[in-house]
Amino acid sequence: KESGLPYDFRIKFLNEDEGTMFDDNECKNVKFIEVKSTTKESKEAFPISYQELCFAQKFSDQFEIYRLYNAAHADSNQVSIRIIKNIPSLLNSHGISLFIVI
Repeated sequence: KESGLPYDFRIKFLNEDEGTMFDDNECKNVKFIEVKSTTKESKEAFPISYQELCFAQKFSDQFEIYRLYNAAHADSNQVSIRIIKNIPSLLNSHGISLFIVI
């Protein structure tokens, strides 16, 4: 079930000095991961919501998209992943593109 949040996972890193969790306000120590899966081997296009795009802009260094290929394959060795980091920078440098579909 979808949570309505612009990410699927929030990972909080431990404070190495104290062995405690960092405060939520210390965003540099939090990573947000959105998973986009496909049953195809190489389907590059996938939908991204306005909320996800805005979140990627606001938290560019902490937000990553994990693109999972062959997600339903019976042989887990056939499943692959591509991690997309810093979406605003990739858009600016033409490393990725956005499309509007009507």
